[in-house]
Amino acid sequence: MQSSFDPCAGGDYESYLAEGSPELRLRQEQAVATIRCSEAFLSGILAVEGPWTLAVFAETFCPDCVVTIPYVRTMELLQPRWTVRYFPRRGYENILRELTGDVGIPAVLAYNPAGLLSHIYVEFPSVLNKEWDTLESEAVEHRVRLFRAGMYRDVLEQALLELVREVCWSRETAVPS
Repeated sequence: MQSSFDPCAGGDYESYLAEGSPELRLRQEQAVATIRCSEAFLSGILAVEGPWTLAVFAETFCPDCVVTIPYVRTMELLQPRWTVRYFPRRGYENILRELTGDVGIPAVLAYNPAGLLSHIYVEFPSVLNKEWDTLESEAVEHRVRLFRAGMYRDVLEQALLELVREVCWSRETAVPS
């Protein structure tokens, strides 16, 4: 999908943090500092080659962002060739809706080396969304609380790995972007 949106025009991680109150910044910084990624996730990120861009829509007040951003930050630190830019949802609602069909955050948009939007992650891993679509609202709320408590870490890691593996060439398999 083509858009006039420039995924490289966002801010860096520090500018993302600066948008929040001191308490919210501290909460996000603690989540990043205490994240324990699996070895499979870490080696999977290291195996992905190629310069590419992630446009990350997030707000420090968002509890789902507090869960997801530490993984995105880990990816960013492990792969310095990647361009990761952060955008607030405020002011970008129309762009988010145009590009993802939703305004949920966190939203991670992966752009291939040609600058084309290739893959999208919005709010929760798609496998969870599909499962939750069949549940009553109380059951969904319970599972969202579990997600926010870190109980779906393996599913989140897999979703983020799939996002970038689909965009780039991998050392393990020559999957074109």
